[in-house]
Amino acid sequence: MLSNQPRSAQELLQANRIPQSTLYRKLHELQQLGLVGIERTAITAEGKRVDLYRSLLEELRVELQGTQLRIQVRFRDLSAERLKVLWRDVRREAAR
Repeated sequence: MLSNQPRSAQELLQANRIPQSTLYRKLHELQQLGLVGIERTAITAEGKRVDLYRSLLEELRVELQGTQLRIQVRFRDLSAERLKVLWRDVRREAAR
């Protein structure tokens, strides 16, 4: 769910129907492993701060040839993603 776009914990809870404590524990574990990060923080209409999580794995390839295992990983740069969103928002505001 976090590969294509950032999602809030609330969205993840609704889609997976797991206890909130379990979700936050798993998100924390994935962050410590470097597999998930916070892409950005948003403010809801009610003024609540919400972190939007995103997978840091952009590409994962696993290849097995005979007894040889090859794993290739490419990670997403969340700072570059943040800049893209910021620039998009600036252009949108400038067009108004």
